[in-house]
Amino acid sequence: MKTTTIALAAAALTAAGAHADIVDFEDLAPGFGSPVPSTFVSGGVELIVGPFAGDNGVTISNSNFTNTGLDNEAGGYNARLGIDFTGQFGAPADSVVLFYGEFGGDNGLFVNGSSSGPVFDFLTLDGAVIGGSAISVVATGANTGRITIDGPVSGFAIAGQELWVDDIRFPTIPAPGALALVGIAGLGAARRRRR
Repeated sequence: MKTTTIALAAAALTAAGAHADIVDFEDLAPGFGSPVPSTFVSGGVELIVGPFAGDNGVTISNSNFTNTGLDNEAGGYNARLGIDFTGQFGAPADSVVLFYGEFGGDNGLFVNGSSSGPVFDFLTLDGAVIGGSAISVVATGANTGRITIDGPVSGFAIAGQELWVDDIRFPTIPAPGALALVGIAGLGAARRRRR
């Protein structure tokens, strides 16, 4: 009976449109490009691409966000990539973790509508609070690292003049109505148990 209840709950979440909790760009064709501004979907998640201006204030609008085809990370020049969790899933994410490569120029991190301002190295943001969320940055190599945003995170974006991003992870956020379906599945299982 317990297995049936778990299976029904999982089916309810799947039917309600729950998504994977990682965007790794593996589902994009090598060389895929999304111009600035635009949106695209990877891993069932809509990503928002926009322009980025460094500390000189100049915005370059002829850039795009591209899947490299090497390790399937995505990146771009003078571009910004973000996710609106609350708008897309009806709830903020508890946290966001992503891997990045910064290879020149200014970068920026945007959380819950607030900006870090232009930074040359994301490591300088370690220990900062942006948009009410704590930021942790750990180097994983020369010019590469992992950023953790400890939420709640209603929306975030990462931007840079020469930036690559991979494995954006966040807790699974059930689609609106999914929890109601789980409750209905549980009631159905409880009713069957009584019989």
